[in-house]
Amino acid sequence: EDEDGPLAQEFLRRIEDADGASHEAVVIEIERVMSLLSDETDRRIVAMWLENARSQEIAECVGLSAAAVRKRWERIRRELRERLAGDQG
Repeated sequence: EDEDGPLAQEFLRRIEDADGASHEAVVIEIERVMSLLSDETDRRIVAMWLENARSQEIAECVGLSAAAVRKRWERIRRELRERLAGDQG
């Protein structure tokens, strides 16, 4: 989960940038990032990650094994990194 650092920092930076504008801007930025994910379970995993939930807790909530959640999280992280990096370039 140490690999989450750069993604979390970028996500939080975007939220902080939006935060300077208004609460609505923060909500819009979170919704925009979440909309990059096509799967509802992926969005639930990210939402719970933002709340600092552990893999086992997420697994119980979404009906997957903890190992499946970790594997899925790897894919989500990779996908978001690519898409967020694409927004900057």
